Amino acid sequence: MEQANDMDYESLRAQARWQIQENKRLIQSLKELRRRSNVSQEELAFRMGITQPAVSAIEKGNADSSLGTIRRYANALGYVISYEILPSTTVMSSNPSAHATVTEEHASMAQ
Repeated sequence: MEQANDMDYESLRAQARWQIQENKRLIQSLKELRRRSNVSQEELAFRMGITQPAVSAIEKGNADSSLGTIRRYANALGYVISYEILPSTTVMSSNPSAHATVTEEHASMAQ
């Protein structure tokens, strides 16, 4: 029984690590979109209702990069984040970098 609990714990840890890396990849994709759109951190901060240092911390991975924060960042740039629900075995066995994409649809609420 203890071995099964250890495996469950390790599986959950692996999934959490994968999600953290996925969120970091999304933030980096959004950072690149921000730069290509010639939007400064100051302008993005204004659009998100946060401070420029907070945007910098998010982009450096030193602050909250929850899905909610990522969505707000994308919306402030005029993009939306689309979610995909996959079995954890599929996610853990695939190349995670293939999943970190930003849908290039303009978010009507961000304009």
